[in-house]
Formats: sequence, C-alpha cells, structure tokens
Amino acid sequence: MRRRLRPHAYREADPPEQAADRENWLYKIHAFPHRHFPRGARIRAFEQVRRMRSLIETSASSSSDSALHWTLVGPQPTFDGYAGRVTSIAIDPKDQNTIYIGGAEGGVWKSTDGGATWKPLTDFEPALAIGSLAIDPSDSSVVYAGTGEQNFNADAYAGAGILKTTDGGSTWTVLGSDVFDQLGIGSLAIEPGHPDVVLAASDGGVYRSADSGATWQNVLAGPATCVLFDPTNGDSYAAVGGAFPTPSTGVYKSLDGGVTWKPSNGSASNALPPSSNSGRIALAISPLSHYIYAGVADLSGVSSLSFYKSTDGASSWSRLGGTAYCPRQCWYNNALAVNPANSQMLVGGGVDLLYSADGGVTWYAGVHQQRVHVDQHVVAFTADGSRVLVGNDGG
Repeated sequence: MRRRLRPHAYREADPPEQAADRENWLYKIHAFPHRHFPRGARIRAFEQVRRMRSLIETSASSSSDSALHWTLVGPQPTFDGYAGRVTSIAIDPKDQNTIYIGGAEGGVWKSTDGGATWKPLTDFEPALAIGSLAIDPSDSSVVYAGTGEQNFNADAYAGAGILKTTDGGSTWTVLGSDVFDQLGIGSLAIEPGHPDVVLAASDGGVYRSADSGATWQNVLAGPATCVLFDPTNGDSYAAVGGAFPTPSTGVYKSLDGGVTWKPSNGSASNALPPSSNSGRIALAISPLSHYIYAGVADLSGVSSLSFYKSTDGASSWSRLGGTAYCPRQCWYNNALAVNPANSQMLVGGGVDLLYSADGGVTWYAGVHQQRVHVDQHVVAFTADGSRVLVGNDGG
C-alpha cells in the first residue's frame, strides 16, 4: 500500500511493473472469492445495507436501550492537523462561501461559510470514493459528483456511477451506474448555456450525456483525466493519459459540444511531446485570454513534468522553460488552475504547491509552503479570482 509521507518529503516513483502488481493484488482481494467484480455488485450491496439500516433504525426507535443510540463526535483531523485526501473542489459561482469538496474515500462535503465548517452529504450513497465535482453554472443547486478516485494509486477505490443533486446536496440520485461501474471519474464539465450536456472523463474514456446525466455515450477512448469547456465559446477540451504510456495520450478538442473529437497536439516544433513517454495531463483555460495551459507528465525517470501554453485554441503549443510545478510522480499529483481574473496567474500542484505570476514561465513556492501538506490533487479559484482552494493528501 502507498505509504503516508511527511510534509516536504519526496517519494521516488514506483517502477511500472511494481505499480501494476499492486493494482492487481488490490483488485484480487476485493473481488474474492470471484475472479472479477460482478457488474453492479456495489449497488446491490448498498441497497442491502440500506434495508438493514432501516430495520436497525426501526428497532432503535422502539427501544430505550442507550446502547442503540449514537452521538456524532467526528470526523476531525487526527494527524498533526491534517485530514484525509481531498480529490475535488467545486465553488458556487454565485456564492463563493458555498463550497463542495470530494474525498478519496470520504464522500461529498459542503460548507456554506467559506470553509469554516463542513457537513457530510453522501454518507449513505453507494460510493464514498469521489473523483470529481461540477456545479451547474445556470443553477447552482444542481451538483454532479463523479465517484471513483482517479489518481492511479494502489489504494484508490473505484466508483459506482455519478451522484446528482438538484437541491444543493440534500438528496442524491445515482446516474450511469451501468456505464461507470468500477471506474474512476476524474473530471466533469457542464456546457455553458446548455446544462443538459455533461462530459465525464473516466478510466474508460470521455463520456457524454445530452439529457442531464440520464444516459451516457462513450465519445472518446481513454484513460481520460480532464474535460473542460471554454466558458465563452463552448469549445471543449479533453486530456487523455495516465500512469502508463498509452498511444492515445494527448489533448483533444471538440467543436460540437463533445459529440466528436480530434487530436489537438500541434505539429513539428509547436507540438506537445510524443505519447511514448507522456502520461497524465492537467489542463486549464483562461476565460479572459482563451489561453490553454497543459502540464504533461514525463513517465521516464521520476515522472517530471513539462509545461506548455497554447494561444490559438490548442492548434499549436509552446513549451515554457524553467522548472515547472511538478518535479516528480506527476502521474499521481498533477493539478492546475488559472485565475479567472488574471490569465497570467497560475497555481500548480505536484508534490508541493507552486504559483506563477507570468503565465507559467517561472514558478515559486511562496510563503505558504510551511503550512501546505504534500501531494496536491485539485486547485480551484473563486469566480472573482480573490480566493483559491487546494485539496491534497492532507485535506
């Protein structure tokens, strides 16, 4: 199992064969006594637990035995002020004090006071492993949560579909359980002006729904880790690549709301690196300049990262020199965001958290570094760019 790191400690990347052996071992012990997970097994188990819980609650309500009644005393950080791994963050575009976060195995949580206090929302849903979150920009009471962590680590848990709420998290519906069973969903995106169109980046590729998540179609082969829309023109972009070399690794673009996709990796000297050694790709787009930034993991050696910028909608790319934000194990920790109010201000997360004030040319640790836990997984700015939230292995 992946060991816990101390703050500021680096971890050498595992050889691909060792990582694959660990993944295979974890799969076998969870599938036992079967060779493979039966399709829909987690959903059926969840329904059985729900029935059992209903019987227990009925019994407790009719009994005066204090042993049947419990009082919540947690959770709270138990290790030097840190909590569990946070994989996703979504901030209400109309109210920056309303924030949703997703835990690697802790479900969805909500804060209405800017993060001072939190309330769990999905403790009794089929999957607590959350890989992504998205708020409908036209109706912030609608939130999608993609289940299944997608950080390619041996201790990640797969998902059971997409959770959707239409009342700000009070109630949830499970969508796509047949499509996304046992997959990780690392990114979700809702088309601006067309909230019925939702894209999901998963281990099985990019999936598209045109009916608010009721049904899904596989529109791009994977493993896909990132999908996003240009908020001003509706163009969509996807990143394919993971912990191991894949021939399809690269950036893809769609001009029809995610129905069809074409590679958009540039050419000659203005191209992203070849797929042979490229892995996980983080994407970010500026709503002001339309610049697209890409952090591409190099799977050779310790898995460092190369940083690229496109000023023409991903038709061509320029590599930016210097040390980027992720010096190693970028298949696991590779997070990137651009300030919506300043296209030159970037925050990137690898093992540590870095920022750039010149569009990614140079990166700095800043004064925060003594307080931020290692292994960054998500960076999110508020709509006005005044605040930034970061999720990592420490919370």
